[in-house]
Amino acid sequence: MKRIFIICMMILTTLFLVSCDKTINDETVSVVFYTGPGATTIPTLYNLERGQKITPPEEPTSDSAVFVGWFKEPTYVTPWNFETDTVNKSLTIFAKWEYRLFTITYDLRGGSWPADLPEGTYRTTYMSNESFNFPTQSKLYPTHETNGLFLGWWPAPDLNRQQRRDIPKVEGIAKGTTGDITLYAYYSREP
Repeated sequence: MKRIFIICMMILTTLFLVSCDKTINDETVSVVFYTGPGATTIPTLYNLERGQKITPPEEPTSDSAVFVGWFKEPTYVTPWNFETDTVNKSLTIFAKWEYRLFTITYDLRGGSWPADLPEGTYRTTYMSNESFNFPTQSKLYPTHETNGLFLGWWPAPDLNRQQRRDIPKVEGIAKGTTGDITLYAYYSREP
């Protein structure tokens, strides 16, 4: 009897589940605007009709790059043409950026570069999508006749020893850094 009851319950549960199966047939599509890290976001467009054209959204902004345009793929091969392209399925459109060029100024604070310093040893420009370190060979360091050996680069002028202990020296440019930079050389015999 118990076995028959379990079988009947299984049959009824199966019939109930089969009768509840309703496929949702939604013909609308969505468009995601992928702007990338560090850029303003653009809202996703929902409930678009297939074959519909879309209007250009407000251009995204970034502190580190200039917006170039919208593309159909993340490799930026085919631009999205808002006047002729239509949305036939849900998709993502990708923002392309050109990274800004920032400058690095070196204040030697009375020192001088080595006479045989190869050109380009210390970069004077960078973009926010790259990183690099400054040279670590002492023969490439700036020199100062009276203030001693080069200690490193700091982001502020006129720092005393305690301040230089509290503020880390700058050993390179990290990815994601933005803005023009002035670096100040410090030497071993300075207060």
